[in-house]
Amino acid sequence: MKDIEQMKTTMKTIMDKETTDFLDSLSFRWECEKEYEDFKDYISIMEKTILPKCPVGTEFVKGSKRPFGCTLDIPEFPHNVQISVNAKSIGYKLVRR
Repeated sequence: MKDIEQMKTTMKTIMDKETTDFLDSLSFRWECEKEYEDFKDYISIMEKTILPKCPVGTEFVKGSKRPFGCTLDIPEFPHNVQISVNAKSIGYKLVRR
């Protein structure tokens, strides 16, 4: 049970208001500009913004268009974490490595 609480605390730090507002804004921009902008630029921006809030050793695995978001490999987690944004919510879930 302690591990679950530690994971929740870590994710609460990563997914603070600043991060969720940023991802919501970035997702909206992508929807408006996807015909004109390169998604690699969005991946770079997500990586530079989210990784500093993560535990040391966290790796940015990939960015994704659908669902919009990214996948992180956080060392002390048993699985990768997928952060996603849709029209109704911003959230995360554990996914297999």
